[in-house]
Amino acid sequence: MLRLPYGLMKASHASAVSAGAALLPVTVLLATLSSLFGSLSARVGARPVLVAGCMVIAAGFLLILRVNAGSSYATGLPPALAAIGMGRAAAVAPLTAAAMATVEPRLPGAASGCNHATARTAGLIATACLGRAVALSGDDLITACHKAAVVAAIACVIEAAAGLLVQSPLRKR
Repeated sequence: MLRLPYGLMKASHASAVSAGAALLPVTVLLATLSSLFGSLSARVGARPVLVAGCMVIAAGFLLILRVNAGSSYATGLPPALAAIGMGRAAAVAPLTAAAMATVEPRLPGAASGCNHATARTAGLIATACLGRAVALSGDDLITACHKAAVVAAIACVIEAAAGLLVQSPLRKR
């Protein structure tokens, strides 16, 4: 996701503002749907919602492979961004709730800290990988974005598999 605005600026000559705004669907969906998926995970358990969310994110990253140098924003990215946004909304709420619910009552700060540290570490790794993309342009940039999307999709499938190990202490009967 970090490469996407840069790719829009470089490949399709979008302004920094429009390239950043292109990611708004992900943020809007995450903000508006998180409580819905949190409620759903409270009813059915964290595991199925978390696993489904990770798989939807993976599908969103694979939809990025449809985007090429001739693609317009309107026809290329919205389906991918919508899937990523919905999947993140489905995955984040149950993951956070499960992490918080599975620790002893005296350790919620530690669980929250681990959860946030993991997310920040992933962001730092993504930022570090951006350096090479700065030097790319044209088809090389598109190819690099496609490779990054495939790696991200694989990571999401691995996360879904790991999600199968999540206990579901949140289920309400």
